Amino acid sequence: VLGNHDYLDDAETLRAMLAAFGVRILKNERVFLGKGNEQVAIVGVDDLWFGDVDLELARMGISEEMPQILLTHNPDLVFSLKPPPVAAILAAHTHGGQIRLPFIGAVPEIPTSLGRRYARGRFDWNGVPLLITSGLGVTGPRARLLAPPEVMIIDVYF
Repeated sequence: VLGNHDYLDDAETLRAMLAAFGVRILKNERVFLGKGNEQVAIVGVDDLWFGDVDLELARMGISEEMPQILLTHNPDLVFSLKPPPVAAILAAHTHGGQIRLPFIGAVPEIPTSLGRRYARGRFDWNGVPLLITSGLGVTGPRARLLAPPEVMIIDVYF
């Protein structure tokens, strides 16, 4: 999924570049992974700030029994989630706090309604695992302090 800074730069060029390498961007879409009857739906939605999030469209064709993993750039999407529940939510947007001070956390406040506590890591959101990665990018000052960049690798087992 794309994020707010992708839209601020040149989202269409980025889409084309990634497609040339075989990377599929999910924009209110889903893909199915698995074998036979053991499948999971990977649901990707557009950016909450600069895109057009349509979770209903993204979930189209998914049975209520099928596990879903939701990909969203902005973790604030959790406030608008409706049933059926998802198995996990993967998000970014926070840059891990980018500039963090010991005992204080992110300075300045991270750009979400979730607050500093949710800068990065694994959380429980109403019984659903919420994983927020600090990602690779930066914004504002081109630096990070105590918020190392990361690529999150998640294994899904059937």
